[in-house]
Order: sequence, then C-alpha cells, then structure tokens
Amino acid sequence: MKRYLLFLLVFFTLSKVILSLDTTRNQAAILNKKGVEALSSNPRKALRYFKKAHALDKSVADYANNIGVVHLKQRQYQKALPFFKTASRINSGYARSYYNQGVCYQALGKNHSAIGAYKKAVRSDSNYVYAYFNLGLVYGRAGNKKQAIANYRKFLKIAPSSLRRPIADAKRRIRELSQ
Repeated sequence: MKRYLLFLLVFFTLSKVILSLDTTRNQAAILNKKGVEALSSNPRKALRYFKKAHALDKSVADYANNIGVVHLKQRQYQKALPFFKTASRINSGYARSYYNQGVCYQALGKNHSAIGAYKKAVRSDSNYVYAYFNLGLVYGRAGNKKQAIANYRKFLKIAPSSLRRPIADAKRRIRELSQ
C-alpha cells in the first residue's frame, strides 16, 4: 500500500511538472507569435514579446533569433549578433541564424566573418538560396571573382522564379564579373 501511495505521489508530481512545462512552452509560443505580428508596425513591442518568449523557453532558437532580427532591422548589428549566435548554439543546424550573422558581418564590413557565416548557413541547409546570393556579393567585394560567380550560379540554379529581381541582379553581376 505504501508503495502504491508513493507511486501515486510521484506520478501526480511529475504530471504537474510536465503540464507546467507544456503551459510555459505554449505561453512562449504565443508571445513569439505576437512579436511576429507586431514586428513590422511596432518593433519595440515585438522586441518585448520576443524577449519574454525567450525568457520562458530558452530551448527554441527562433526566439533568440527573432530578438536579433529586431536589432538587425534597426541596423544595430553589434546588438543583433549575440542573439543570432545564441540561436546557433541552441540549434547548430539553424541556417537562418548563420545567415543573419552573415548579414551583420557584411554590414559591418567584416567580409571574412560574413563568408564564414554564410558558408555555415549553406552547410546547414544546402538550399538556403539567399546565402548563395550574399556569398556572391561578399566574394565579389573581396575581389574573388571566381567564387563570386560560382555562388551566383548556385543561387540561379536553386532560386525560385518568384525571386525575379535577385535573379536578374545575379545574372547582371555574373556578366560584370566575367569581363
């Protein structure tokens, strides 16, 4: 009888803990969704939502990444980088966080670091089309025409037709780099 009561006590305690974790995760997801909805119209409000979501559940890379995105959109690249790096630590296969790091490094004029971040993005997701385009840009700026052309070609190979402007831009850049 004592064993049975002990079992019930442990069972109900664990059930309560699991339900509590589930509720916390759901709250974090709701806050993140509110942040996404607020991002274009009210970045400060979005930032508050993203920070609350990340505080509730530090196991979701999107929440840290989204904090970085707010700073990125405000051109606060140094502030954004740590959040993108945190997202990468949470999920080492999260291509978007590496891509976002590349964008920050590129904006800061740190071409070598940008190339490294974009390469990590395409290693995580070989179809991350935007990373190939940006690799083309950075290699071109660094004077490595061969690598720039190769990355623009990879971009053209996998880019959906809906990306008309970047496709036209990549074709133009290949022509210019080939001269």
